[in-house]
Order: sequence, then C-alpha cells, then structure tokens
Amino acid sequence: MAKFVAFAAILVALAVANAVPIKQESAAQKARYAMSKTSWVSIATISTTEGIQDYPMVNVKSTADAGTGIPYLFFSDLDLSVIDINSNPKASILATLADGDCVEGSLDPQDPRCPRLILTGTVVKVEDSQEEKLARSALYANHPDMEMWAGVHDFYISKMNIERVTYLGNFGGADIIDPSEYLATKL
Repeated sequence: MAKFVAFAAILVALAVANAVPIKQESAAQKARYAMSKTSWVSIATISTTEGIQDYPMVNVKSTADAGTGIPYLFFSDLDLSVIDINSNPKASILATLADGDCVEGSLDPQDPRCPRLILTGTVVKVEDSQEEKLARSALYANHPDMEMWAGVHDFYISKMNIERVTYLGNFGGADIIDPSEYLATKL
C-alpha cells in the first residue's frame, strides 16, 4: 500500500509540474482564457453534403473573441460548414491551447493538462451593428488577410449563441460551466 501511495504522489507531482500554467483560478476563468488565446477553432456541424448527410462534419475556422468569450467567425455562404449551418444552426466549437501554451509546456494536444474548451450552441449571423463592428475589428486584428476577403463572396460575421460550456484542462474530467457564468467572467 505504501508503494501505491508513493507512486500516486509522484503522478500528482508530475501532473502539477507539467500542467499548462494558467493563472486563472475558476473553471470559467480558465475557459475564457483558452478562448481569448486561440486564433482558430474547429467547428463541428451536421453535414448536408451528398453521401454523408446527418453525419458530423468538422472544419477549421479562424476566430477572435473580442474580449467577450464569444467566438466570432468570418463566413461565406459558399463554405461547407456554413451550408450545414444554414440548414441546421446547431454546432460545437473546439478551442485548444495545443499550438501555444501546450507546446511551451511540452504537452501533447490530447494530454488532459492541455486546455480544451468546447462550446455548444447555435451559430447565427451578427445583426447588431455595434457588435459587428467590435467583432470585425477583432477578427481583422487577429487575421489581417480577412480584410481582403471582405468584398469577395459576401463574407459576413457570425457568432455562436452559447448553450453549453465544457472545459477540460487537467485530470479528473471536464468542468461544465453555466454559459451565463462563462460570459460574465472577466479575465
């Protein structure tokens, strides 16, 4: 039994020593940090593509959260994901620190200590002009090439109306965070 306890203590020490050093304390703060640090996300939709209708479909999208925690996206109706969303707006978005903090901490992207944020909800076009201006500014700051896309293929700003927030950043399972708490949390 003593050997098991010693082994468990070593595992805990290694987990703490190699965890991504996020200064935020609450799960909501950690989730907001993950969203604020990412410049791209994976978006999963329900496919409308011939031959794989109703299957999950995933795509990579550039993003910015404009300090809000909301993933803003630059869309064209010609995009496969957008075609799916126009048919069924339900989606999940995965943000990860795999290309930043986890690389610096020498963590594999699948390591539970490499933070992942999964937002689930519906994707909608941003209609409010002030919000659209804020989102456009943040997207252009993160992705300067987007400014050239603006007049091509009718690109527009979309966002996720968040219904569920799932954060995984260590051993022991995921944290489910109330969306209102996530959105109200400040970094």
